[in-house]
Amino acid sequence: MRDAGIQPVFKHFPGHGRASGDTHYGAAHTPSLAELVGADLVPFRNLLPQGGGVMVGHLDVPGLTNGVPASLSPAAYQLLRTGVGYAALPYTGPVFTDDLGGMAAISRGHDVPSAVADALEAGADVALFTNGISLINPVLDRLQGEVASGRLSMAQVDASVDRIAHFKGAC
Repeated sequence: MRDAGIQPVFKHFPGHGRASGDTHYGAAHTPSLAELVGADLVPFRNLLPQGGGVMVGHLDVPGLTNGVPASLSPAAYQLLRTGVGYAALPYTGPVFTDDLGGMAAISRGHDVPSAVADALEAGADVALFTNGISLINPVLDRLQGEVASGRLSMAQVDASVDRIAHFKGAC
């Protein structure tokens, strides 16, 4: 893929393979974090050092997210970024969310501006949503408020911009 100028994005961290449910239609629960370490997290541990992005899924992981979708969970992003807990190297590349608007695992409990803000504050670099351009202004207004209040720091925004620029080869 890289030879063709395409950056891979590995998904769905921390592992969707054995999740019960479909996040398009509602909540999805994985086995416990302890169980994911020996199976579902192995591909991330082995592939991420080769480069690429990561997409975080909307998965509830007992022992990690405890009822919060991983895409909105600071603990999930910390696990990915540090590698501590699943024997991985720290991950320094860009992190994307899965769709925050069109999937019931998120949309049943969050409007898009809230979900985007929560995901970025939790540690995502890019918050994806497919609901259309009509939500861009409400999302941007919400994010301006989050930065103004200090809930989303400019240092975090700058770090995300830097990771995306490097991912795109702009730096």
